Amino acid sequence: RRAIEQIVYTEVFNTFISSPINSQVLLFPIEKEISKREKSLWESNLILLTQLGYLSEIEGELLKINAVPAILQEESISTSIDEIFTTIGFQDIDKGDIAHSLVVAIAKSASMKHVNLNTDEAVQALIDQLFQCENHAYSPRNKKIIETITLEEINSKFNF
Repeated sequence: RRAIEQIVYTEVFNTFISSPINSQVLLFPIEKEISKREKSLWESNLILLTQLGYLSEIEGELLKINAVPAILQEESISTSIDEIFTTIGFQDIDKGDIAHSLVVAIAKSASMKHVNLNTDEAVQALIDQLFQCENHAYSPRNKKIIETITLEEINSKFNF
């Protein structure tokens, strides 16, 4: 999951730098009741959220999400919206870090999709994609993905 999260993060962030993220229009918009604070947070970050692929409108205390980043699966959309509110709700987050944090939230939600790794080719493709990422050892949330250990470390662990 961490490898997939890193791959998705790299793809989304690189796309975001050059152009807005592709949106997938929802057949049935997601409606979420929001507080005045959440409404203010959403509105103050609306341009960034639109660039990230979230198309929305607010009617009173109801947030209607009409489109989401195309990379998200249906089952992770609600989670991604909750992650957005958690991210933009922190008072001490720097405005420059909000884009990074939101892309991390999207990547985390998108990494929950089921990936078929039942074949050697699928596993190799995942490894190849991971090693194309600038940082392939850690996820965007700074969790370890892989670790390189020396032959001496292996020998010491198994007393060869």
